[in-house]
Parts: sequence; structure tokens; C-alpha cells
Amino acid sequence: MNIKRASLEDLSDICILADEIATQHNLQQPEIFAPASGIIRDRDLWASCITAENGVMFIARSSGQIAGFVSAQITDTSAITLLQPRIICRIGTILVSQAQQRRGLGKELINTVEKWAASKKACEIRLEVFKFNQQAIDFYEAQHFLPQSQIMTKKLNHE
Repeated sequence: MNIKRASLEDLSDICILADEIATQHNLQQPEIFAPASGIIRDRDLWASCITAENGVMFIARSSGQIAGFVSAQITDTSAITLLQPRIICRIGTILVSQAQQRRGLGKELINTVEKWAASKKACEIRLEVFKFNQQAIDFYEAQHFLPQSQIMTKKLNHE
């Protein structure tokens, strides 16, 4: 498995693989997530992950095919006086293709982000995972991630 920093040349492959996460999430929460489209979409979103000033995107390839990716960004809390000044790495998206899951690739992607975050002097890595995604929760816990906060929502009726 070859993990490298993504470039804009990888963008189409990233968009195609991202459709897998769209399918999984749409099945669980269709009111939030659009169905997979079978077309290349969200180019601007993934391009911004690749080119972000304080961010990074790593991709993994196997036999020339994209097998997974992870995006991350550094946040410095020193301008927020309510918080202790800290540098935090936030994972935006991590995705391993269904065909490549349970082979250690997710762990390799997390380890790659950890090394990158450490080089940026980050003191922790944060990510958000939907409660329905128990497989991902189990994976993150196996990588020593712990719950820190909870996002709560309330639906509003517009009548």
C-alpha cells in the first residue's frame, strides 16, 4: 500500500471513492445525506481539502487504484480566550473502500495523520462520527480515540 499526500491530479479518483461514503450515510440518514450519484461531484470540497493552507489530504493506492483517503486540518485555539491555547488536528473525512477494509489501511491513514499532526505541534486529534456508524466508532476506539463531546440536534417544523 502506498500512502502519499494527495494532489489535484488525484481529485477525480477521490470524488469517485467518496460516493461510497455517500451510499452508506444516505442509507442511515437520508434526510441529511444525499444518495450516491454515480457522477463526479463535490470537486470543490475535496480540492479545498487538498489545497488548504493549514490542512492536508493523504491518499492510499493499491495496484494503482485509490483505496482510501483522509483529510485533516490544524486549528490553533490561542485566539479564543475561553480556551487554553492549543494546537488541534481535526480529521474531516477518513474513508477506506469497502474492498480494502479490515486490512489495516485505516490504521495506516490514522498513523500518517498522527505523524503529520505531530510535525505541526498538535496536542490532539479530533474527529466527528455519526452515532449510527458503529463500525467506525469501534475502529476509532481501537485507535485509542475517546468521546470528548456530543453533538445534539433538534428538528424544527416549518408550518
